[in-house]
Amino acid sequence: MAFPGYDDYNDLPNNDLFVNNNNYDNERKLYDLLLTETYNKHGIPLDFYISTYDTNYDKIFGEDNNRRYTRKFSIMAYYELPKEMELWTKFGIEGIDNFQMFVSKRHFKAASTNGGYDEWIPRAGDVIYATYNKLFYEIIDVGEEEEIYRQRKHVWVFTVQKFKDEHVSIDNSLSADMADLFQYTNQKTDVLNVSATVDQKKTAILYTPSPTEKAPDVEFGNW
Repeated sequence: MAFPGYDDYNDLPNNDLFVNNNNYDNERKLYDLLLTETYNKHGIPLDFYISTYDTNYDKIFGEDNNRRYTRKFSIMAYYELPKEMELWTKFGIEGIDNFQMFVSKRHFKAASTNGGYDEWIPRAGDVIYATYNKLFYEIIDVGEEEEIYRQRKHVWVFTVQKFKDEHVSIDNSLSADMADLFQYTNQKTDVLNVSATVDQKKTAILYTPSPTEKAPDVEFGNW
């Protein structure tokens, strides 16, 4: 009796082992539902603000100088609460204010289409409002590679930073719906500026030299 050799076997698995087919839709849906339930039960309530960016506004450079916030909806996200940390480097003091938020794609689609709207795909420039500490964050990057199961991507990953007023306008008809953001964007003065609380008027040097201390050499040590 002859037995087939190694080279006689097909290099590809049979159809049941292909994960990129519909045979695993039930497993994908189960994973989707479990992840959505986890984030929604243990996550943090946020308000999501949609920002427009029409590259046809300036067809030469592909830029939009007339950006607007068009609507908002509520979502749940899971992330570690950020700390006000700073990093001391040779370039000065730098704030560590970038962190990531995780949102179920299934949940985000349902939230963005609530009210009969089209599904929204999140992108850089959108704004998030954390209701627990009343802080705004701007999305600077959107990823989807963190939670992949059975060749499907199940989570949006938002990399955010602290919000800065870039003078993006809000339609007057939406000012009531976006009352929180309306007072922070497109303002004549930066309402988030805290420099006024810093004492910048003290000019005297709080140091008394000892009697034996010599004055410093001139620049470059008399070279």
